[in-house]
Amino acid sequence: MEVVCGRRLIERRAYKNEEVLVDWILELWEKGKIFDAAEESIRQEENRGEVKLVLELGVLCSHQAESIRPDIFGHADLEWSFAVSV
Repeated sequence: MEVVCGRRLIERRAYKNEEVLVDWILELWEKGKIFDAAEESIRQEENRGEVKLVLELGVLCSHQAESIRPDIFGHADLEWSFAVSV
């Protein structure tokens, strides 16, 4: 998520609702604007699906509840198809 967004996990100089990267991305996701979290240099329409996948997966993998975090084996095909398309 840090690479895609071009910022650190904690940004003390950010707006209050944007200080914690995961929380900010989740807020954007809930508003249907997750792509807005991506660094401007990679916000190209052809990258939209990959960027969305990385951010959504990052939020899910960071979740406090273990039951919500994705299982690595259940997502192996997804990650493989993503790696091949890049």
